[in-house]
Amino acid sequence: MIPNATRGQKLREYEWILGYKATELDIDSHYNITYLMGSMHKAFDDGNWALVSEKSVREQILLALQRAKAKMGAVSGNNSSWPLFDKVYFNSDGMYLYRAVNIKMNCELHVFDEVTKHGKLLDWNEDVPNITIHSHIHPLHVIMNAYPKFKAWHPSPTDALTLDIINDICTIWELLKSVPPTDD
Repeated sequence: MIPNATRGQKLREYEWILGYKATELDIDSHYNITYLMGSMHKAFDDGNWALVSEKSVREQILLALQRAKAKMGAVSGNNSSWPLFDKVYFNSDGMYLYRAVNIKMNCELHVFDEVTKHGKLLDWNEDVPNITIHSHIHPLHVIMNAYPKFKAWHPSPTDALTLDIINDICTIWELLKSVPPTDD
């Protein structure tokens, strides 16, 4: 949460990161209840996993941010540099679809194939791309959570699908960071 004594430039930075004005913060808001539970959510925060949007959603977000940057004029007063997140991308039911990317547990999973009656090894990121999670958390918050995990991922993954996801997340993040928050 933003400390009450926060003013000026620092407050604008928090608003820019959150995507809306600090005066609009509400602890019951679906934007603020993110990754608070233990178990699976704790694993995401510990950097073992990252949620990512589908390719079409990432493309829509990137396009919307590029348009917003192109239209951006002088920003003054207490306005945030970027439009509200819901103006960038919005699902009317407030639910978003993500897939999980395995970051830290770089081991393969041994599974039994019922068809061939043999065991085989699966790589979570490459072989199981269709496991999805529905969440109320906005995709830009998910990108902000995933970006530092992807940047710190060593050794880097080698499969094309994961590399494409990382490239999209980094491109969106760099675009978000390219416009500083306002001074007032």
